[in-house]
Amino acid sequence: TQSAQDVTTAQAKNDANLKAAQEAAKDAIQDNINAINDSVAQIATDVATLQTLADNNPDDQEIADKLADAKEQLETAQDALTDATSQKSVIENATTPAEVEAARDQATTDGDTATQAAEASAQDVTDAQTKSDQNLADAKKQAETTITDNIATIDDNIKNITDDIATLQDLADKNPGDEKIAGLLDDAQT
Repeated sequence: TQSAQDVTTAQAKNDANLKAAQEAAKDAIQDNINAINDSVAQIATDVATLQTLADNNPDDQEIADKLADAKEQLETAQDALTDATSQKSVIENATTPAEVEAARDQATTDGDTATQAAEASAQDVTDAQTKSDQNLADAKKQAETTITDNIATIDDNIKNITDDIATLQDLADKNPGDEKIAGLLDDAQT
């Protein structure tokens, strides 16, 4: 009958549409998975960079917070990768093009999530590096101030010792036979 033939034709067309949608979606999902893998790798590098910055600035809570955030971003991207990968089996088991499209859309969302996580971790690195650079500049300035202060103190001490030697020399000159003064002068000069 014609209606049976129409059903068979419609089913064949649906099957062909489903297969075409599945093939296209598989490629699109694999592209998303590849991009997510790139994001995960970038975030892992960011976490390593932030760990170094945190190690170099152990008392800086702001840098520690950036490291913690980047670790969360890595987890988010890894979750997105897991979910995007699972969409492959959803596509293989789909019975309608709508199911295929929904899985494809979910993998795209996962890709967007991973991209946002990578952008956030990159910003964490930028912010933490800026803070670390400021910490270093502050530490250098403090060290320079301390060294300058120490040099001034040493100069003052040298001046005081020089004055003491001059005073002892004057006493020794006025008391040429005094062994005690001569001994103190000798000690002061060494």
